[in-house]
Amino acid sequence: MRHALLSPLLTFLLLAGLTGGCSNQAAPLESLTILACPEVKRIEPVIMQAAQAQHLDIQVWYKTPVDILLDLQSPGFPCDAVLTGNTPWLALGDTARRVREGASIMHSPVALGLRRSLAESLGWTGREVHMAELLGAIRAGTFTIAMASATQSSSGAAAYMGMLFALAGRPEMLTPQHLQDPALQDQVRQLLAGVSRTAGGSQLLSDLFLGSPSPPQAIINDELQLLAINQALTAQGGEPLHIVYFADGLAVADFTLGFVEKPDNKHKLERFIELRNRLLEPDSQQALAAAGGRTSLLGMNPKLADATLFRSEWGVDLARSLAFIRWPAPDTLRDALTLYQTTLRKPSCTVYLLDARASSLQQRKDALAAMLDPIRAERVMLQPSAGDITIILPFGHPTETTPWIVHGNDPQSLLALQQRLDSLNAMETPDQTGDTASADLAPPLRNALELLRDADGARLPAVILLTGGNIRLEEPLPEIQRRAWDNSPLPPVYVVITGTGDAEPNQFTALGTLTTQTGGRLLDGRLLGPTAALRLATAGN
Repeated sequence: MRHALLSPLLTFLLLAGLTGGCSNQAAPLESLTILACPEVKRIEPVIMQAAQAQHLDIQVWYKTPVDILLDLQSPGFPCDAVLTGNTPWLALGDTARRVREGASIMHSPVALGLRRSLAESLGWTGREVHMAELLGAIRAGTFTIAMASATQSSSGAAAYMGMLFALAGRPEMLTPQHLQDPALQDQVRQLLAGVSRTAGGSQLLSDLFLGSPSPPQAIINDELQLLAINQALTAQGGEPLHIVYFADGLAVADFTLGFVEKPDNKHKLERFIELRNRLLEPDSQQALAAAGGRTSLLGMNPKLADATLFRSEWGVDLARSLAFIRWPAPDTLRDALTLYQTTLRKPSCTVYLLDARASSLQQRKDALAAMLDPIRAERVMLQPSAGDITIILPFGHPTETTPWIVHGNDPQSLLALQQRLDSLNAMETPDQTGDTASADLAPPLRNALELLRDADGARLPAVILLTGGNIRLEEPLPEIQRRAWDNSPLPPVYVVITGTGDAEPNQFTALGTLTTQTGGRLLDGRLLGPTAALRLATAGN
């Protein structure tokens, strides 16, 4: 039972970047560590094979793009090299200009995947499609889309910059003046209003899209992920996605490998260059293409491609040269991401179901406080917008049973919420054995759903449960859905587990089922850290 539970949790550990990759077992002449974004996991075998050929011992550590950015800005960068899904993230983080000898080992255009039947009905097959047509479809309510957060993921940032670039009239380069244009802001806001599901990473978005009981009809992601989604859909006997490459707003996920110079690793530069060059050789490039990457910026040699992966019936045209947008200067990019997070993105309505029982309550309070603090939230680009609704609903407490609600991002209101959270004291409710008594999640979950139902439908709804365990669900989820959500598809429920790690795994079985049935995720804060786990959940809304 423990093994069955921990396997998905360890998968999340890899995505959150708190564990290392595998290493070459041969006697190494030199070792290198690489800090990479989660999307690199799909091509890690190619990197390991290249390292083995060079007699290198390689370890790959995985972190989110934001964490990589922050690590690059700190003097104690933990690795020898960095590999991100987008070069601009390097530009934002590498303020000390420590990244050297960088090179793109492959590319993946960020595109729209939508159900083939829908693409045909829209006439979006066999011709160029422009961003204005997507805007028109969103305005008409034809379909909604899944898209990763622009401030938390490479593909989300690329998609967002493509929208700005296309709707600004394809300027040579986006400038601060473009970002200040009210008409452009309004168009992009309308486009992002069509997002019905988001996530804190490209790989996570794909997982949620495939695992959701009621996914949107379309998803924006990099081609590498879209091809993998189609492989999974085809294996399941489902309808594959038709991939649309926008003619006027196409950005690229540019997988750049660079050496991060530090006082103690200068002697490793030569070996890094050998690894980089090995990955650029024809055999490695062919292996990257077999994994779903493009090995030429403008097009791709069809002879290098796996015909079972790059399939023309999915909309892939390898012979066609793709015109990519030019990214803005780093300062303008940062301003654009701030504009997205605070003004343009679809606002959210999030209910934090706070287990107020004694077990590890302080961990949960500290994690929530980090999300409510505007300065700390801004540092990780998760600051609230004026349209957000933040609700904390304690349960398992004899007196604190009403929701605490903040509309918008007023600093004083958020500070008052932090102060109220800080004053919450645990109330022991032991069972006959002296342990914390089991709590029935059904009543607070119903209350959370009713609060979301009463919120404006123009917001992304989510429930985030923070608990130390010992939870049961006395009422079947379909009955809760009928009573509190009018039998409509439920919003995602995320679960963040806190504590010391000694809880019995079967305590969380029902919670794992709950997240699966709603398209959420179970995040183990005992492994990731409570604050990091909550950040992953919050980034998904």
